[in-house]
Amino acid sequence: MSNPWYQVREFEKQLCKFTGSPFCVTVDSCTNSIFLSLIYSKYNKLINGKQIIIPDQTYISVPMQVKNAGYIPVFKSLKWHGYYRLGNTNIIDSAQIFKRDMYIPSSLQCVSFQYKKHLPIGRGGAILTDNIDAYNWFIKARHDGRNMYEDYGSIQKVDTVGYHYPLLPHEAIRGQELLLNINLTCHNIPGCYLNYKPINTDIFNEDFNNR
Repeated sequence: MSNPWYQVREFEKQLCKFTGSPFCVTVDSCTNSIFLSLIYSKYNKLINGKQIIIPDQTYISVPMQVKNAGYIPVFKSLKWHGYYRLGNTNIIDSAQIFKRDMYIPSSLQCVSFQYKKHLPIGRGGAILTDNIDAYNWFIKARHDGRNMYEDYGSIQKVDTVGYHYPLLPHEAIRGQELLLNINLTCHNIPGCYLNYKPINTDIFNEDFNNR
């Protein structure tokens, strides 16, 4: 039998072809794709300062990942449609849009496969990028430091600390099936920010770790 993790790589290839992104790394949620993008940017000193501006109407996990990555979320009233950029970064939250050739060059573009999204696997997400160094880091970081494209998940060659955010093979198979019959009639919802109530910003002034 072939290794089931091949299905993850095949799904990523199809996502690259569909979105126009040179590289794609799947993970278990858009939230974690944003977190990994923040950590990569932090390690490589790609973010100036400690503050990151985000809309005050977005999914609440976004500012949580900003805080978890060691930055300060700064909320502003911003209108956005389909996607928005996180402040002074090249990270783009594209959870509300999915269409052909959507990739924005020089970005870490995060997409969602949650059950309400346009490719409703049930859970999952991906990072689209044209940065080969970022791609190689994400491949290992998303699955406990394993390079899934060498021996497909072997723990014998783990040489770095990672996270446990992989998209699973059966989810990748479901994604391939959905991609064959995707309905793009509502790929860009007007006024996406209106889907979210303003975030209670007070909670981000607290130090949860010291509670």
